[in-house]
Parts: sequence; structure tokens; C-alpha cells
Amino acid sequence: MPERNEISETIRQLRQAYGEIQPVFAQRIGIAPVTLARWETSNPPIREKPLSALERLAKEKGLDEIAKVFAEASRVRQAEVSREAERENLSIQERRFQAAVRRVLRNPSEYSNEYLEIARVLARPLADIDRVLENAGSRRQIVRLAQTGVPIMDIASAFDLDPRDIARVVDEESGPELPGDQLTEDEQEELMHTIAEHIFDAMPELSEDHPPIEGEWLGGQYNDLPLIERTILSLSLGKKMSIDRVAETLHVDPGNVAKIQQKALQHLLLSYRLELARQAAQKTMKVYGPRYSE
Repeated sequence: MPERNEISETIRQLRQAYGEIQPVFAQRIGIAPVTLARWETSNPPIREKPLSALERLAKEKGLDEIAKVFAEASRVRQAEVSREAERENLSIQERRFQAAVRRVLRNPSEYSNEYLEIARVLARPLADIDRVLENAGSRRQIVRLAQTGVPIMDIASAFDLDPRDIARVVDEESGPELPGDQLTEDEQEELMHTIAEHIFDAMPELSEDHPPIEGEWLGGQYNDLPLIERTILSLSLGKKMSIDRVAETLHVDPGNVAKIQQKALQHLLLSYRLELARQAAQKTMKVYGPRYSE
């Protein structure tokens, strides 16, 4: 793949060939001027879509050599995406194991013996994971990778850990908020409303007159999410940004943004299911509890 500075210089040459200043050329491409300024300096695009758009513009001007630079960068990126998809592909047996373990963990009363057995069998690998996450050297390495722009998903794959654990380490060690993790009061309200709608849409078993989700409870669950997940939800659902724009803002791959967003929403959905189960158990105890205590 062409070097980053070569791509940046080629973008600048293409703009000059059109005889346009940055704001005008940015409008031609459909991006913000600040994004184009970043492309022309040290942070050129790596996604296939903008690279293909630049290649098309070069061809329209008859600039075949410039078009080749963008075409090669796009081809290499396609190969990288294919390798990433391959690496993340689980075998059928692995997927079945995942589904089985998830079923046991989500239904401990139905699979009480299996639940205890899984806890016993996984005690050693869980302890190994904790050691990696608590090791100062590993934590520094994780943070360094995140700060240089390596996606959370890729770091998790390299360390063979859950992305949520990686995100939590980055939160704890690096501290400062990610770009865009600030919402107005209206945007915050819109974010909570959209999350609640997602939860209800994913639970067809609820009646139409279901009680609303308490804002305080949902806000607490949201604040417990790792920083990267809160940021992506705030940008995509609160500020109504597209996945591509969120990825561009955070300098990560759009595919990873979509995965992290989906993972965060699934976590909130599971939390709500558990909250409903807790409330149901409390009601049961109020009705039947006195009988058992007599």
C-alpha cells in the first residue's frame, strides 16, 4: 500500500489539478474542510469508499498516475478487510459452544448444575485473563496501541480478550474523553429515548402498554458502559451521526464502530431483561413469601 504521506501528497496534487481551495474541493468530495486538511497532512483516508471517490475524480481529469495511487490503496484496504473478516470468523463448533455457554449463563435456574460446572472449568482461564488485565506492562501496551489508533477489536484479538475488557483498561489508564462524548440536554434525552425504543423493539413479548423504562435506571446503565461504547452511542444515537461519520470522528474502522454499537445495545438489552426478572422475583416474594415463612 502507498505510504500515508504519499497518499496525502497525492490528494493535495489532485485538488491543485482541479484548481480549487480546500473548502471548495471538500464540498466536491462531500466531506468537511477540516477532514480534507487532515487528509492532506498526516492522516489520509484508509477506507475504500473515499479512496474510490478520489480515484474517480482523478480519472475524470485524466490523471492516470494519481488514480493508480488511490486504486492501489483501495485494493490493499479491501484485502485487509477480507483478512480481518477471516480472522474473526469462528468455526461452526466454536459458535455452537458460544451459544451453549450463553444459554447456560442466561438461564442459571434451568441449568444450575451446568452453571456451576462452567464456573469450575473456566476458573483457570478466567484467572489468566485477570492476570493479563492487571499486569502493568500489558495495560501500558494496550493503551499505547489504542492511542496510536489501533481499533479496540484488533487489540482484543491480539490479546485474546473481550473488547469490553480492553475498552475498560483504556478508560482507566488514559482518562480523557474521546471526541464528541459531550451531549446537550436535548441530545441526551434523545439518546435515552432511542435506546429505550431499541430495547422495546427487541422484546416483542412485551405488551403494548408496557411501563416506560425509568430514566434514572437507564442513565445508570449507560454510564456503566466503557467510554468507547458511550462515545459511539452518544454520537450515533444522540447526535444522529452516520456510522461512517462516527468512524471518521474517532479515526476507527466503520465496521468496528457498528460492532461496538451493537454490543453496547445488546448489553443494555440484557441488563433490562435482568431488571425485569429481578422485579418479577420481588413481586413473587411479596405474594408467596409470607406463606413459606409460616
